[in-house]
Amino acid sequence: MSARPGVTARARALSGGLCVVALASSAPARADVPPPATAAAVPEPAPAAPPVSSAASAPAPAPSAPPTGTPPEPPAGGHWVFVPDATQSRPTEPQATSVATAPPIKSERGPVYLHANTWDLNLEGAIGRFYGDSNAWTGFGRVRAGALFIREPLYLALGATYEISNLQKATFGIQGEVLHLDMGFWAQGGGLLDVSGHPGGMLALGWSLFGVEGQVRDYDGRGTGAAVYAKIRFPISIIARLFTSRSPKPAAPP
Repeated sequence: MSARPGVTARARALSGGLCVVALASSAPARADVPPPATAAAVPEPAPAAPPVSSAASAPAPAPSAPPTGTPPEPPAGGHWVFVPDATQSRPTEPQATSVATAPPIKSERGPVYLHANTWDLNLEGAIGRFYGDSNAWTGFGRVRAGALFIREPLYLALGATYEISNLQKATFGIQGEVLHLDMGFWAQGGGLLDVSGHPGGMLALGWSLFGVEGQVRDYDGRGTGAAVYAKIRFPISIIARLFTSRSPKPAAPP
């Protein structure tokens, strides 16, 4: 009995496929082909470190050290006095931002002031006019010597005076003076007594080296009257201290 042509063709095709499968399974594996990677062989990425802020890594500033050392000796045996500002003596209080505050007024030399007692010498010259029973142009020269009390910015002087003029050859007196060194204003007042026994008085105001002076005097042959002078002064003791002092002022404490 002969097989049908269609069945024979299917049997040959099936047997050929089985032979190909058998040959592929029996062939040895090549060593140069790497094995497929598995999920277990792939390393996991390391967790990222948290970011470090620059403020935390920066070192804290060291506290400022207080000033050390001994302050220099003040000139002429005086002593330094620290006067704290109003902003240092009171605790800080919150202020409204809408209100503008003016800066505190300070001395030109800062918050450290000199206290001292020393000598005083002052020279003055003036020209003016006397108004009395007989008017006359007049002028005088005066010297004052005494004590100077320095309480910066105030300079206080007290001393004896000798005065000579074309109306009286010699007049003695006592004079006091107050000077604000920062502002430059000064004032003088005193009593006078000439060699003829006539008393008198004087009052002067000025700025820097210049000023005006009024006197009430009694001159022989001219009667009692008043005199007005324009004058210039030379405070020798104060000028000497300003130009000869070599001691620097210490810094104010923090």
